Amino acid sequence: MAHAFATRLRAAGEPVDLLTIVDAYPAPPNPTPLDPRHAVAALLISLGITTDALELDAGQALDLATAQGHPVAALGRDRLAAMAITFAANVALQERYAVTRFTGDALLIESDLRHRLDSEAPGSWSPFITGSVDVVRINVPHGALLNPDPAATIAAAVTNRLTPLG
Repeated sequence: MAHAFATRLRAAGEPVDLLTIVDAYPAPPNPTPLDPRHAVAALLISLGITTDALELDAGQALDLATAQGHPVAALGRDRLAAMAITFAANVALQERYAVTRFTGDALLIESDLRHRLDSEAPGSWSPFITGSVDVVRINVPHGALLNPDPAATIAAAVTNRLTPLG
């Protein structure tokens, strides 16, 4: 999303001082669509909930979240099911989006605790960003990156990049 907004702003003649991407990557060529039966498990994994199961229903997911003390358990079964549907839809949108080239530098924030596909590496942005891609790795699951402590780390990294030296 951030990359799409930044390229559109630049195309409209607006300044973009820093493109900051939070643990996201361009879809690989010819991606394998997310199987809807795997959406609940994929959502849990993205939130840092441990599971070896590929297929889960919302009730099983709620049980896992509760057992692991994850705050998403407070949402309940129906909201968790709705989140999985939204998650799958967002993955499908990303896979169909035609990524364009951004002229400038980027800051990529990565979760150190996220299973990555081979296509999900900082270098995967190279065809789509003309400048440098600096990486900041944070030792929390993807779903916790915007919690207060990791968000403060992100804010400091952005501030450091935008503050002129001198």
